[in-house]
Amino acid sequence: ARLVANEAAAASTVRTINTSQVTYATRFPEKGYAPDLATLGPGPTGCAGEGTAEHACLLDNQLGASRCTAGAWCAKSGYNYSLSREGSCGTEARDTGSGECNYVIVATPVSTATGRRSYCSISDSVIRSQYTSTISTPISATECAAWSPITD
Repeated sequence: ARLVANEAAAASTVRTINTSQVTYATRFPEKGYAPDLATLGPGPTGCAGEGTAEHACLLDNQLGASRCTAGAWCAKSGYNYSLSREGSCGTEARDTGSGECNYVIVATPVSTATGRRSYCSISDSVIRSQYTSTISTPISATECAAWSPITD
């Protein structure tokens, strides 16, 4: 029962991060998507108002801690999470004519005792999963797109 609860919570957290990315890109169109979880979090001094482009205050201080940079894992409820941005985003994309801005969220169990499925999502906001042992290195958006979409 604990495994199922952890997995459901992980899928829900990935959904929350997707929503935070859309909110961030709407609030800060010059930036596009946030480059990492830390940018979506409260920052070292907490939140004042609606946040800034550097600390948007869209995630809690556990997932959005300052150590939760691109490529780093941040643990919550038996899962490790990572967020990274790929391609040019915001003003940079507009100036270079690139429309390849994307992000990839990855959630993987801390151990086989806390979950059996890993989850991911990219800018299409589809949550995908794969039965796997713990992932040690965050995956790319292309790798995530190849996983199976969840239907529940």
